[in-house]
Amino acid sequence: MGIGEGFCSEPCYLKQQNSRQVRLDCKSLITLYLELDEERSASAVTANNAMTMIIRLQAEKAAVQMEALQYQRMMEEQAEYDQEALQVLKDLLAKQEEEIFSFFNSKW
Repeated sequence: MGIGEGFCSEPCYLKQQNSRQVRLDCKSLITLYLELDEERSASAVTANNAMTMIIRLQAEKAAVQMEALQYQRMMEEQAEYDQEALQVLKDLLAKQEEEIFSFFNSKW
């Protein structure tokens, strides 16, 4: 073997070392970009799930509010009906008391 055969000079060695480092850096960047893409995809799925849940909860809330308003109107109508019925009974009672009073006054 001659002198320098099988061995690289220092600039050649640095060039090989730099090439190797560039390849490693490229592999690392590719790995990082793949991980970043996975994270973005996971974030997008999570955001979509959250939006779906928000929309579902808003729909449920609207349905519950509508039902509550319906019950409130029904209770108000029932209360109004009860008030009218109570007034009719009071008027009837007053009329009967008046008739009883008239009856006893006419007897004496």
